[in-house]
Amino acid sequence: MTPNLDQRIADLLNANAPRERDPMFRIQLLARREQKRFHRRTVLVLCATLALIAIVSSSYRSNASFAETASVVLLGLSLAGLMVYFPVVAHVLRRSRLKDV
Repeated sequence: MTPNLDQRIADLLNANAPRERDPMFRIQLLARREQKRFHRRTVLVLCATLALIAIVSSSYRSNASFAETASVVLLGLSLAGLMVYFPVVAHVLRRSRLKDV
């Protein structure tokens, strides 16, 4: 291929390319990421809620005492809280470790 033809092809390809720093693209990308994160957390909270409802209903049917039921519910809530806050705590710890280096 000739250099002139190569330059024409490069110009045609670069004509429709987005700008190097397109702020709207970055905003849309961040919005999509946040929406995916929100959907994942919503599903997680929904599953945890359904699990707690199943635990409470099964303990009610098995004539468990209030203390037994409450302890199982508190265990479930603490595990759900761990699942929600663990990524945040891990992120903070990772960032603090990177700053120390």
